[in-house]
Amino acid sequence: MFIIIIIIIGSIAGPRIGAALIGRSTDLSIIICSSFFIGLCSLLLLAANTPTMHALVWALSSLVQSVIVVTYFTYRQSVT
Repeated sequence: MFIIIIIIIGSIAGPRIGAALIGRSTDLSIIICSSFFIGLCSLLLLAANTPTMHALVWALSSLVQSVIVVTYFTYRQSVT
């Protein structure tokens, strides 16, 4: 249960961080950098050897994915 809570915390923190990043940088640069960071998280999974380490990497990945979702939504609203 502890492992899932770590991932949930990352998913909840993502939109708050995304909202803070919007306006400080362009939407496309946030999306591109976040996508690159998710790729790095995938590589970090190769080094994770404990369930807690896996949960931390997945929490980080979920956080960044949430940032992408929030940024893409605001970008889509500004384009249309």
